[in-house]
Amino acid sequence: MREVEILQDQLLAMFEEDPQLRPGDIIVMTPDIEAYAPFISAVFGAQSTSRPRIPFAIADRGPHRESSCLRTFFNLLDLRDSRFGAGEVLRLLESPGF
Repeated sequence: MREVEILQDQLLAMFEEDPQLRPGDIIVMTPDIEAYAPFISAVFGAQSTSRPRIPFAIADRGPHRESSCLRTFFNLLDLRDSRFGAGEVLRLLESPGF
């Protein structure tokens, strides 16, 4: 989380230093976006009156991470290889995509 907060601080400093620079001009890459995605959403998606908000998008995420319906579908497919435990079935039935 701290790495993403530092990234935000550095980006804000870059925008302040160069008025021609726009958020669309910047790409940030990481080897494992799934590990950073929750932190990126938390830091860059937070509403703060003291700091300007930087628009952002997270790309290259697996489709099952983007959609609760797809996540539920993949969980349903995983039941095929399981013992159909009550906990697994109940978790599936409680999922919002069901």
